[in-house]
Amino acid sequence: MSKSYENRSLERAFRVLSVFDETTARLNATQIAREVGVTLGSLYPTLYNLVKHGYLARDEDKKYSLGLRFLERANVILRQAELRGSAAEIVRQLSVAYAVTTHFSAWYGREVMHVYVEGAYSSVIVMESIGQRLPAYCCAVGKVLLAHLGPEALESYLDAVPLAAMTQSTITDLKVLRKELLSIRRQGFAVDNGEFHEDIRCVAAPVRNYRDEVFAAISMSFSKSRFEAWGLERLSDAVVQAAQSASARFGFRVRGDEGGARASS
Repeated sequence: MSKSYENRSLERAFRVLSVFDETTARLNATQIAREVGVTLGSLYPTLYNLVKHGYLARDEDKKYSLGLRFLERANVILRQAELRGSAAEIVRQLSVAYAVTTHFSAWYGREVMHVYVEGAYSSVIVMESIGQRLPAYCCAVGKVLLAHLGPEALESYLDAVPLAAMTQSTITDLKVLRKELLSIRRQGFAVDNGEFHEDIRCVAAPVRNYRDEVFAAISMSFSKSRFEAWGLERLSDAVVQAAQSASARFGFRVRGDEGGARASS
């Protein structure tokens, strides 16, 4: 193909994305510029646009990592990802055991994204799919992730995101939400009590990695009638156990005497 088709800006963006791999998952702008061989001044527009469109993520330490836009745009990438061998089997087993839709979800900017979804049973009215994004404050997976943010990150989220009412049950009072998040952190799971969809109930629990960081959540969705028939204790136990199994596959290990306490945290 003729070199006349080459686009320097696009070429630079591809070179930036190629810098990231398993050993260099998080880099600051200076490190990226050094690897790509460009000046910081010429790199910043590329970084800005990659973050803007979701192909890079920028954290509180001003470090960049690959964004979840790749998963949203191409299920092929998902099928090749570690998730298939690590969490998908657990999510699938949970779905089959209760004949409900189950999810493995993570942060996507200030929203949460369903990275993997198993099942779409008739017991759940709303169809859910891989790549679907939800407001964190009014869904179970989102509240789990919010509950495990550091103080600064949580305040940043609450300052930036208005608590708009999705249903009559949505928590729109900051004091009430803060209290809810503290309770979630203590009990080890979250409940969406019709806060995003009026007739849907959801239970979620945190998934930790080898650094003891909550980076994702596993959840189950039910119709209101099925949720009430099975009861919160049974369902929360099931999703917490699934999340703990997934955490172990991602390298999390309970240390010493923490076992009993952490198992429920």
